[in-house]
Amino acid sequence: MNATTIACEEEESAEVINLDNTGVAFGLVVAAGLSTAVGAALVFVKNIVNLANKRVLAAGLGFSSGVMIYVSFVEIFVKSSGAFEANG
Repeated sequence: MNATTIACEEEESAEVINLDNTGVAFGLVVAAGLSTAVGAALVFVKNIVNLANKRVLAAGLGFSSGVMIYVSFVEIFVKSSGAFEANG
């Protein structure tokens, strides 16, 4: 076991968790947080706010609700069904 792995001992088996991609994961989290802050700051720019008419807002809300419904009912449902079948 080297410095980039952690041994995780459970009751039945021992796992080794690889921490080689920790820097990439941290960078992606920081990028996501910064993009949220930049998006929130755009509200204060008057020229950009004037670009958002009702059709643009309706299209954005429709797209985002479709993505959320897809994630909720398709991906999460399939994973949970598999977990229920695996555990009896």
